[in-house]
Parts: sequence; structure tokens; C-alpha cells
Amino acid sequence: MQWGAAARLQGFWDARAACNFIGGGTGSGLLVWAALGLFAGLPYLPAGLAGLFFVAAGLFIVWLEIGKPWRALNLFFRPQTSWMTREGIVALPLMAAAAVAVLFALRVPLGLELPSPVIPAAIAGTLALAFLYCQIQIMHSAKGLPAWSEGRIVPLLGLSGLTEGFGVYLVIVCYFGELPTVLTVVCATLIIARAIAWAAYLSGLTGSDAPDSTITTLKAMSPGFVAIGHAVPAVLITLGFIAPGMALPLTALAGIMATLGGWYLKLNLITKAGYIPKFAIPLTPVRGRTR
Repeated sequence: MQWGAAARLQGFWDARAACNFIGGGTGSGLLVWAALGLFAGLPYLPAGLAGLFFVAAGLFIVWLEIGKPWRALNLFFRPQTSWMTREGIVALPLMAAAAVAVLFALRVPLGLELPSPVIPAAIAGTLALAFLYCQIQIMHSAKGLPAWSEGRIVPLLGLSGLTEGFGVYLVIVCYFGELPTVLTVVCATLIIARAIAWAAYLSGLTGSDAPDSTITTLKAMSPGFVAIGHAVPAVLITLGFIAPGMALPLTALAGIMATLGGWYLKLNLITKAGYIPKFAIPLTPVRGRTR
């Protein structure tokens, strides 16, 4: 790590690392909503399969970032100190439970005495929340980068993961021709909550000692993030209520935009806003002098 008199952009995580947070956040959020939808009588298979794919894809892409990929097994040896280790440990039973639920929904004989995929889906949904929390703490524990260590990033990333997953869930539900009104209400609630969390996060950073380059970067991306992930979905949902005949395509498009907004946020947070603060030494140490 380079330190100096000017703030420097971190160079350890690139777009591949961002893809892990994108895939992990979207996939875990989707698995949560898939499990809740199953309790409400909605089909589990397409959403569960998509959630499993997103989580696995995110982990695979970040694995490609490792210089010596087979050393990734060392990840599992520091659960007492590393949120990355905890993420990896949670990922294994998460993917196993989601896979069982998906196979059960496909009516693949598994030799299990289960009346429905509800139990493995509920386990997968619970573990998905734990996985999402681990991912959030990976960023929040990076104390040397104010954009990531700001405390208000925790609710922001949590809400973003749930919103991204729900956006994909809306697309799947609309594709199969089912759109309970409660889903549009949930989507509207999530995008409003994420917009509030973003405003609080940006306000907290602006009043802190974060590098000017970090704040400038985040303020520059803010209009796009608010428009793509919040304003446009809100307008589309409203139009769906006004024109019920177009509700399915409009709501599906709102879900896509809400998800893309979260991806845009994470890509910028990781690749453009992670500045290492500058430091200053007011007194230069001189050998033989105490002051």
C-alpha cells in the first residue's frame, strides 16, 4: 500500500471484486425473496436458480482475481478475524441449501422426507442474509478507506442487496404473468429506503475527514445513481398503476432499473471512490533530538 501527501486510489480491488459484491448482494437478496415468495405461494424454482447463479458467479469472478487461485483454500483458516473467511464459510451451506431447494422444485428424487422445498428454501434465505452481512462487513472493516469504513455504508449496502435481489425477483414474477400488488408496494418501499440510506451515507462522508477526491467522486455519481436506481423505477411503477394493461412490462423494467442502480453504486464505490487518505508529518524526526 502506498501512502503519501496526496490521497491515492486503492489498487487492490478492481471490477472483478466489484462483481463479487454485485453477484453476492443480488443473489443473496434474491434467495431471501424467493423463500418469502414460496411462503406466499409463488414458485421457487426460477428465482432460487437465479439466486444460486448470481452468488456462484460472484464468487467465481473474484476467484479469478487471485494471483494464485488454488491458494483460495487459505481463505477458510481465519474465521476469528476475517470477514472474507466468514463469507466463504457461509457460502458453502448457503449454496448447498439453495441447490437442494432447486432440485426439490425440479422434482429430482433426493431421498429426503420433505413435503415441499420450504425448509431448504428457508434455510437458504436465512444463510443468504448472513452472507450479505458478511459482504457488507468486508467493506466496512476496511478502516483505511473512508468511503468504505463510514458506518452508514452498512444499511446502504444491506438495502441495496435486498433491492437488487427484489428487482430481479420482480422481472421473474412478471415474466410468468403474476404480479400481486404487494410486490409493487415492496419495490417502492425498498427504493425509497435505499435513496434515504444513500443521502444519509453521503451526508456522513461530507461531514467527515474523507478525502476530497472521494466526496467529489460520490457526488458526481449521485445524480446517475438516484435517477437509474430510484427516480426511473418510481415513475415506471406509477405508470403501471395508471395503465394496468401495461403493469407487467413496466414493473419488470422498474425491477431491472432498480437492480442496475445497485450495480452502478457498487462498481463506483469499489473502483472509483476507494481513496486512501493523505497524511502529514508536522515535525520531521531528527536523530539525536527529542523535540
